[in-house]
Amino acid sequence: MSFFFENTPIENGYYSIPDLPSFSIVGSSNITAKLSYIHNGSDVIVFIGSYTPGGNNRIEIDFKDILTALFKNAEPQMSTDTFVQSKFVRDIKVEISDNEVSVERKFHVLNINAHCASDIINILSKRFLTQQPSTKETTIYSPEFLTYFYSGAGEKLVAQFYHEDKTSELVTLYRWDGNFPAVTHNVSPALVLAASYIPSEHKMPFYDIYVADSSGSRISMMQRYVLKHATELDKHYLFYNSLGGLDTLTATGQLTDSAKVNFDIALTSSGLISLDNGDDNIEYSQNTGYFSNDYIKFLKDFILSKKEKYIVEEGICKNIVI
Repeated sequence: MSFFFENTPIENGYYSIPDLPSFSIVGSSNITAKLSYIHNGSDVIVFIGSYTPGGNNRIEIDFKDILTALFKNAEPQMSTDTFVQSKFVRDIKVEISDNEVSVERKFHVLNINAHCASDIINILSKRFLTQQPSTKETTIYSPEFLTYFYSGAGEKLVAQFYHEDKTSELVTLYRWDGNFPAVTHNVSPALVLAASYIPSEHKMPFYDIYVADSSGSRISMMQRYVLKHATELDKHYLFYNSLGGLDTLTATGQLTDSAKVNFDIALTSSGLISLDNGDDNIEYSQNTGYFSNDYIKFLKDFILSKKEKYIVEEGICKNIVI
């Protein structure tokens, strides 16, 4: 073979986008790199490029930017219990060839913009794809979501409710059907609490959510929601976090707006005139209210996220830009 690999993704390995290794190639001849993703059993070519060895006959190819463009998050579904993230995982094939030989590598890339351990599937099976605090205050009609990467047959989403007499009740909210592994669940209090048979007057004002295997044993982290009173100033923001899950950030403070209108002005013989291509927009400023240290970390992920963000008004999601 006229070239060899010093470094490549592991065959059939799983990677977050930042953890994807570059292709490090050593050889004296020009090479061609072709990147495809596999859809319904067929290759969809995304990129073809030619490369010439540099010093020490080395070529370094980094596909991170190209792969980032292949992912798309599902629009939040406010009126359904569950919706899938059908493009959370991409099955990738890269072919490296010269005029003598062609070699391919197949691997999987997940829509995660954070560094993860090498055993990424094992890590994902132990947690929800959320950056929110593990105990989170919420209100009865607040939109709340949790995304999980399912990998085992019979896995299910479970809610645990608590009676004032210290007994508890387990309710299965969802059973994975074995299709798309990344699933977003609507775990809003108004929806989840309705699944409990404990009378409301005897029900404790909190509940836990976790994933169990087919035998009922808990395999994931436990997410707790604690009910509090809503205020007229509450504003709910949805966003896709750095792990690829849908989160809700609630701010309690004044939301103010300022309109900005820009017009192009031209100087003519008859004086200044305004052209038709005016540009107008409205900028909003949100006071967050008090945040704990854990919630401040959560806010940081909201601000730094490069994915879709929304404000929820009267049950409707509206795209926003931070």
